[in-house]
Amino acid sequence: MNRRQLFGLVIALAAPRLASAEGLIYRDGATGLSKAIVSSGDTKAAGLCVGSTFAGFPISAKATIDSVGAGPCGTAKTLASFSAKFKVPALPSANTGIFLYDAATGAIIDVVGEGDPTPLGAGTTWGDFGGNNPAVVIEEAPACIAHVFFRAKVEGAPAASDTGIFAARFSLPGLALVWTGAYFVEGGGGTALPFPAGSVWGDFPASTKIDAVSGAGSGTFKLGFRAQVTGAGVTNSNDTGLFLYRDESEALYTAAREGDPTCVPTWPGGGAVFDDFPASLPVVVADAGVPFAMFRAKSRGGPMASDTAIVVAYPAPTCGTVGAASENDLAPVGGLYADFPASTKVATTGGYGVFTARVTGGPGATKVLVLNLTTAVARQGMPDSALGALPISLPADPGLTVNDAGTVMFNMTVSGYPTGLFAYNSGLGVVPAQAVTFGCRNAQIDDLGNSTARCP
Repeated sequence: MNRRQLFGLVIALAAPRLASAEGLIYRDGATGLSKAIVSSGDTKAAGLCVGSTFAGFPISAKATIDSVGAGPCGTAKTLASFSAKFKVPALPSANTGIFLYDAATGAIIDVVGEGDPTPLGAGTTWGDFGGNNPAVVIEEAPACIAHVFFRAKVEGAPAASDTGIFAARFSLPGLALVWTGAYFVEGGGGTALPFPAGSVWGDFPASTKIDAVSGAGSGTFKLGFRAQVTGAGVTNSNDTGLFLYRDESEALYTAAREGDPTCVPTWPGGGAVFDDFPASLPVVVADAGVPFAMFRAKSRGGPMASDTAIVVAYPAPTCGTVGAASENDLAPVGGLYADFPASTKVATTGGYGVFTARVTGGPGATKVLVLNLTTAVARQGMPDSALGALPISLPADPGLTVNDAGTVMFNMTVSGYPTGLFAYNSGLGVVPAQAVTFGCRNAQIDDLGNSTARCP
C-alpha cells in the first residue's frame, strides 16, 4: 500500500459530523459503521443542563465501553461512559457532569451532575467533574447491573474526607438509576493488608485513574486503582499502594505497596522494594479466572540500571507480584529495554497485555509497542508490511487499548501524514483502525470489537 492509497483509504472513511468539532464517536464492531456520541455545540435534550450546549472535549477525553449480549439481562447492550462540560452562562460554576451513552438508542443518560446532592450527607454537593474519565462495567446475570465508577470531590464535606471513588448503578435492560454511593472515601477505613489495621484512605486527587472489568458470563466485576493511605504505622516511605477490588466477595486486596519487596525474581535484585506510586499512575485490571493488575513500577534499593519495570500483580496480602518486563531485559526488536518512565502506557485483558517501551542498542527501533512480551506491534522509525515501506512514528501517548480477541488500538503517524488511529491483529499487522479522520485518539474497545474514540 503506497502513500496515496493509505491516505485515500482513511480520508474516504472520514466521519463527517465530527470533522469540524471536538467530540466522541462510537463504532459498531459488527457493521463497521461509526456514529457520533456527542460533539461540542450539541444541545442537551433533557435532564442535566437541558437546553445548554456541550463545550469542547479536551485532548485527554475518552469514553470507556462495555457490552453484554442478549440473554437474561434482556437485549444486547453496549454502553459508554464519559464526562462533559456545558456552556451555561447562568451557572458558570456548576456545568460539568458524568454521563452514560446507550449505543442501541443513542440516548445520553445523566449519571451525576456538578452541584447535585451527594450520598455523603445533607448539605454536600458534587464538585467539578472536568477532566474526569469514568469507567463503565456491566455486571451480567443474575445482577444485570451497569456500574459507572468515578473519582469525585464533594463540596460541603470536611476537608479530610471530601474526595473518594464513587459509583452509580443502573438496572438492565431499562437503565433505571438504582443506587449512587461511595466505595472508598478519604478519611474512611477499610484499607487492605499489609497496610495496618486502623489506617485510612488519603486524598484521592483529580488525576486518580480507575479501571474496571467484567467477568464475562460470571455476573462479577473487578476494580483497580492507585491510592494513598494514612494513619498509625504508615510513613512517607510506605503510604501508597495499588489495589484490586473483587465484587463477588466484596474483598479488597493490595496488589503492590510502596516499601514492600518487589517479589519479582528477575527484577531488580535482592533487597529492592517498590518506590512511591505516583498519583496519576494508570493501573489496568484484568480477569483471567484470578484478577490481576498491570502497571509500571519503580524500585529502590536495587541497581539503578534496572530499577523500572512493567509488573503484573495478583491479589495477595504480600508478595503477590510476578515480573513482566524490566529495564535492561532483551526487547523483541533487538537491543535492551531502556528506563520505563512514569508516563509509560499499559493496557490488558484476560489474555493480552500491551505496553509502550523505549529501546537502546537495537538495530533501529527506539520506541515500540509490545504485546505479550514477544510481539512488536509498532516500531518507531520502521516500516510495517501492511503499510508498505512507509516509516512510522509513535507519539508520546499512543493511547493503548486491547480486548480479549487480541485487537490492539493505538495512535501513530505514517510518514508525511498527521497522527491517526490504527489497529493491530496477528493476521493483518497494523492497519487503519476505523472510519474516522486523522487526529482521533484515546480509543477504547470492548470484547465484541465495539469501540469509541475522541475526535478529531
